[in-house]
Amino acid sequence: MKKISIIVMIFFLLSSVSVFADNQDTFDISLTVNVNYPSSWDCTETPTSPAVYTPVACYRVECKWNGATIITQVITEFDGQNYTTDELGNYRWSFRICDLPIGNHTWKQYGQNIGGFWNVTDLRTYTVQSPCAEGDSSCNALFQSGIGMGSFLGSITNPTFMILMTIASISLVMTLVYAIATFMTGKGSSGGAGNYQEPLQGGEEYQNEL
Repeated sequence: MKKISIIVMIFFLLSSVSVFADNQDTFDISLTVNVNYPSSWDCTETPTSPAVYTPVACYRVECKWNGATIITQVITEFDGQNYTTDELGNYRWSFRICDLPIGNHTWKQYGQNIGGFWNVTDLRTYTVQSPCAEGDSSCNALFQSGIGMGSFLGSITNPTFMILMTIASISLVMTLVYAIATFMTGKGSSGGAGNYQEPLQGGEEYQNEL
């Protein structure tokens, strides 16, 4: 609600006295203009803060927005960057982000109604904690650097990586099975089961029936 006071100056020229006479009267008129700003409440985070770091994990932040007029858009500012926010119904406006690094992150939302008026939530802090034990500098260094263990754990959940590993595993098993079968049936098998040939010194060969 805003009150706008407007001073209206009305000048009356009294021709009966003199053309140069300028009596003036002043009137105070008070006008009230209603401004309906959008309102927000029930801001939540999933998983709740602090969250334990997990490679390629996703996180969701959301607030409920309402007002006397329709909410037309909500923008989420996360770590200083603005993102489009999804309307999920029941007044909920939600934003999803993945692969957050370990540390503190900040976010807030801006809401706009059909009248063009904006409002903003309080700035909130979202914390992603290291999975390492407190004081374990070696473990923390791996996750904080974004390489090594953290990168490896992230890669093994990648679908392409998993497919390649599956193919490699099958290939390895087949190679082992072939090697065992070759060993059990004789060296350099040829000419049918039970026969084998080996080169002798001098280039001579012999065939031995088993």
